[in-house]
Amino acid sequence: MKNRAALVLMEQLVVVLVFALAAALCLLAFAHSHRISTETELRDRAVDLAVTGCETVKACRGDLEAAEKALGGQLREGILLVNRQDLQMEIRISDAGIPLLGQAEVRILRNHTGECVYSLTVSWQEVS
Repeated sequence: MKNRAALVLMEQLVVVLVFALAAALCLLAFAHSHRISTETELRDRAVDLAVTGCETVKACRGDLEAAEKALGGQLREGILLVNRQDLQMEIRISDAGIPLLGQAEVRILRNHTGECVYSLTVSWQEVS
C-alpha cells in the first residue's frame, strides 16, 4: 500500500512539473509576441510619419521653410527636424543629379537612441 501511495505522489509531481514547464513556455511566447507587436507598431508609425514628410516636402517643392510651417518642426543647418512622440523625423534636400528634378531624404529615428527606424527618398519635378 505504501508503494502505491508513493507512486501516485510521484505521478502528481510529474504532472505539476509538466504544467509548470508548459506555463513557462507560454509566458515566454507571450512576452516575445508583445515585443514583436511593439516593434511593428513603432515601424508602422514611422512609415506613416515618413510618408507625411515626403508628401509635405513634395507639395512645398523642396522649400524646407514652408514644410517647417506645415509640419511644425525646426530648421537647423538645412535639415528639418520634426518630433512626434518617441520618433524624430529628419528631412534633408539632396542632389538628384538630374536637371529639374528635386530630391529629399526623409529619415525616421528613435528619439532616445538615434537608431534609424525607416527612411524614404522622395523626388519631384522642378518648375523652371
